[in-house]
Amino acid sequence: MPYAERVIDTVLDHARDPRHFSPGRENACNVLDVIHPSWLCVRQTTHRAEEARAWATSQLTAALRRRHPHQGFPFGPAPDGTGPSREPGLQGTEMWLAIIWLLADLLGLADVLGYRPPGIHRPDPVRPE
Repeated sequence: MPYAERVIDTVLDHARDPRHFSPGRENACNVLDVIHPSWLCVRQTTHRAEEARAWATSQLTAALRRRHPHQGFPFGPAPDGTGPSREPGLQGTEMWLAIIWLLADLLGLADVLGYRPPGIHRPDPVRPE
């Protein structure tokens, strides 16, 4: 990814924005918007790597708590009642499983998960058939 250091600066600054990352405001899109570019860039540079890992650790802990046994994950809270549901569903489950994998992989833990995300949020590029 070009300008990896600038990308890391931007996404870590975004991760501190209380409009998106304060109790009751985090949702799958907000977290994915930080972890995916962080995951790509930390593989290229050590710039703020410890800060990125600390953020990933806290987000992984929080994400694992979001699971509803036998139901999956909700997309995230929508304090104002707009947006995707607080109830577990396919969209939230697919996104959070991809996020959990990216967080774990950034931390060197993805192998213990036993899966690699397929579908739209897969970490690998699409290869033409």
